[in-house]
Amino acid sequence: MIAGMGGMFDENYIPRPEITDEEIKRYYDQVNESGGFDVEDFSHTVCLDGGGRIEPLDLSDDSNRQLVVDLSMEALDKIRTFKFKEVEKANSEVDYCIVTLTCGTNYYITFKAEDASTAAIETFQALVYDGEPVREVKSIRVKPTSYSNQGNEADEDQTA
Repeated sequence: MIAGMGGMFDENYIPRPEITDEEIKRYYDQVNESGGFDVEDFSHTVCLDGGGRIEPLDLSDDSNRQLVVDLSMEALDKIRTFKFKEVEKANSEVDYCIVTLTCGTNYYITFKAEDASTAAIETFQALVYDGEPVREVKSIRVKPTSYSNQGNEADEDQTA
């Protein structure tokens, strides 16, 4: 550990640049338009507003991938006529304990599932909170073909 800058840092610490006004606008535009499901990676910058930001989850990590598969299947339980196929992508947002008195993460998961009666493949988006002491499917919807005029519908159940 190295002392400096008023704190202790790992010796591999690399300072990240402040996020620019343009990046802040782009981030919030993406969050508002997609409901958090389609947000580019801003991890090269310091956090927004000092809180958790929505950012891509590394699905090459086996434990991350298994977790989002499990969360996807739990969300899909609300729509019993579909069978889980695969995760396309996932974003995560840490919910800081100080704010809510519970610790957890919101997962914004895009995945494919097959209709058991027609064999048609649909792309779904599920928002699932995973924390202590609760796990909650906040929403599940068929992925919109376009986000234009969709607004932020992530808190509405679009398919059940």
